Amino acid sequence: MSAIREFDASDSVFTLAYAKEVGLISAGLSVKMVRSTIDDADMTAFAADAGVMAGFAGTVNVAAVVQNIGTEVKYSGDDAGKESDELPRNIKLGISCSFLNITTSLDINIPNDNRANASAGIEYIKSFGLLDIPLRIGYRTLNDFDCIDGLSAGCGVVFRDINADFAWIPFGELGDTFRVSLIFGF
Repeated sequence: MSAIREFDASDSVFTLAYAKEVGLISAGLSVKMVRSTIDDADMTAFAADAGVMAGFAGTVNVAAVVQNIGTEVKYSGDDAGKESDELPRNIKLGISCSFLNITTSLDINIPNDNRANASAGIEYIKSFGLLDIPLRIGYRTLNDFDCIDGLSAGCGVVFRDINADFAWIPFGELGDTFRVSLIFGF
């Protein structure tokens, strides 16, 4: 019987994005550096995402996005293999509808490394003067865990051009994932 040993793993993504709105059409492009470390092996890759969105009747938006157009991934280190892989490209098609302080959304994901899946979500925003508090809940069909399968939840705080978000996503025996983001608009 071989011994089980502990090791560290981490992932980071640094993104620079630009978007432009012209009439009812919005388009955006982001470039990013992806860094991953598993034990003593690490990798760095570069990629881009591109998307376009059109608004209708002031309440309905439809969008298309292509994610992770970029370099191949190859880990370096003592235990790293010699093979390289493509970044997991994904095509997303989505629609959202807003009314009062509620937004609902549905998107279809078509990845190159897995089966197609769908995600749905709802967001309610409670306003307190200049402060907005969004509350969110979502469901994703592609999840193989025996926990609260596919469910996620989150909240945020929006003050002028500063947006802080927190999300909880369960991953069964692997534990819970927590995502935190901070966005500054200018």
